[in-house]
Amino acid sequence: MSLMEQLAIRTENLSKHFDGVAAVDGLDLEVRRGEVYGFIGPNGAGKTTTIRMLLGLARPTRGKIEVLGSDPLTGGPEVRAKIGYVGEDQAMYSYMTVRGIMGFIAPMYPTWDQRLAGEIADVFHLPLTKRVGELSKGMRSQLALVLAMAPRPPLLVMDEPTGGLDPIARRDFLSTVMRSAVGPDQTVFMSSHILSEVERVVDRVGIIVRGRLVTVRTIDELQTVQKRIRVVFQGEPPAGLLQQQGIVGVEREGHGYLITVEDHLEEVMASLSSAPVFALDLLDMSLEEVLIHYAGGSRRG
Repeated sequence: MSLMEQLAIRTENLSKHFDGVAAVDGLDLEVRRGEVYGFIGPNGAGKTTTIRMLLGLARPTRGKIEVLGSDPLTGGPEVRAKIGYVGEDQAMYSYMTVRGIMGFIAPMYPTWDQRLAGEIADVFHLPLTKRVGELSKGMRSQLALVLAMAPRPPLLVMDEPTGGLDPIARRDFLSTVMRSAVGPDQTVFMSSHILSEVERVVDRVGIIVRGRLVTVRTIDELQTVQKRIRVVFQGEPPAGLLQQQGIVGVEREGHGYLITVEDHLEEVMASLSSAPVFALDLLDMSLEEVLIHYAGGSRRG
């Protein structure tokens, strides 16, 4: 299988400008078939704009997009039929019942799995006879997942899918996704501000800041190569110690320092250990702390 055939999503120099301002700027994405890919960043980073371009709902200013081997803008209904989409607030026919909208959508997809649709609806206890307009925001999100997953699409795209759900419903939602939408021929591309969820379910994370992809790592890599060190020196730190290779962020914290380290942990720990210190602690970083670092939050001080 060629590299192109191994990728569910590929973008090259993808950019989108609004009134001359870049919302997405030279984005190069490679999402492998069969993986769960987390796409995260601060508000306004370009996540939703990117997703709209992947779905063929927005035209790039420049660059290339391939989704399941085709351009989503020119691929037409055949490409869109292979993509399931769950957004934070999707438009649905409010006058239809839950059962009615499922019956309305099903004939549009030759691969519609009625058994799967029923199973997911049962997990969420969706009221089949209730009108969509009478559902809570959380129930509409759950119904959107049913409609997106029942055709068993090769690619499931989710943009803030659990924003209206309580913690238990979020757990059930993600468990359903992991059980029914993940496999060698099925790919999940998800964006969420609830980073504890992303951390729990994704294989790799791409972090986008101000329209640019700043890093792509597996969760294991992030936890291994990115660490924080809390250090309290006996007096001022030796000259140049906090500017050595591997130190990518320094914050003053009371009488000590909180140092962010990437890729050169052993060397930095050795240098700090050789200096006169009162305390030296190695700390793991959560995905939220990693995002704050890349977004610039760890550069104060």
